[in-house]
Amino acid sequence: MSSPENIAMHKMLRERGIPTGNDLPEMRKFFDSMYADYVVPASVKREKVNANGVDAEWFRVGNPTACIIFSHGGGYVLGSTISHQALIGEIADAAGVDTLGLNYRLAPEHAFPAGVEDLVNAYRFVLDSGVPADRIALAGDSAGGGLTLSGLLSIKAQGLPSPRCAYVISPWTDLTTTLPTMASQADLDPICTLESLQQLAGLYSGDLKDPIASPLHGDWSGQPPLYIQVGEYEILLDDSRELAKKAKAAGVDVTLEVSPMGVHVYPQFSQIHPEGADAIVKAGAFLRKHLG
Repeated sequence: MSSPENIAMHKMLRERGIPTGNDLPEMRKFFDSMYADYVVPASVKREKVNANGVDAEWFRVGNPTACIIFSHGGGYVLGSTISHQALIGEIADAAGVDTLGLNYRLAPEHAFPAGVEDLVNAYRFVLDSGVPADRIALAGDSAGGGLTLSGLLSIKAQGLPSPRCAYVISPWTDLTTTLPTMASQADLDPICTLESLQQLAGLYSGDLKDPIASPLHGDWSGQPPLYIQVGEYEILLDDSRELAKKAKAAGVDVTLEVSPMGVHVYPQFSQIHPEGADAIVKAGAFLRKHLG
């Protein structure tokens, strides 16, 4: 059962259409403005920071004893802590934990593995600040969710201590774009298209099966608890389902939540429909449980 607000949001998204174009500066400016009306919680104080060479921004709620590191979506080409400021602030507020939003380097100027390197460098920055690994969570949405998962694999490969948990929303886990819901959900998804994802994947990486670029193909043994939220109407639905299946088979504690009639990154619309607001509450509960 879907709320009237969710149904109205579907209509709004379809009428708005999917932005296209090749002028990256203009596309980035437009993407940053898409969620400009969404409000950052009043409890959140923002602070720019250089996180071990990574442009970043603190979303502080007065609890620096733990940390969430958040990577934004945008197909590895678009997005920033401006486009995702409300979502990052709401997650920080719900979890009660200071959150570091990353402005990782974007493709095509900085293709794979630049973004992964930035996430790992920011993780080292938080560790060096005195926050232990078991008080750190990684989080992200869409491409940022994929980056979060890539970061987990890279952190393990580099012998760093594992973060306590990870939370991802509609993660893009397979850059090959060949999973079944790419076709089966195409008429339902009002946000993503196969063509746009293929274009973005080509700008990001020359090897779409690389297990770090496409974390679905990585080794998931020994990874921390993982909470995945995804919408039923997404062409990226199988990116979450297959990742959850593979991680569970490797012994990872995985919670997968599929929102009925949910769109891509549906928690980002928390201020206009109850499904999104409920998702933020659940994410906050997961993060509080694991971070203490």
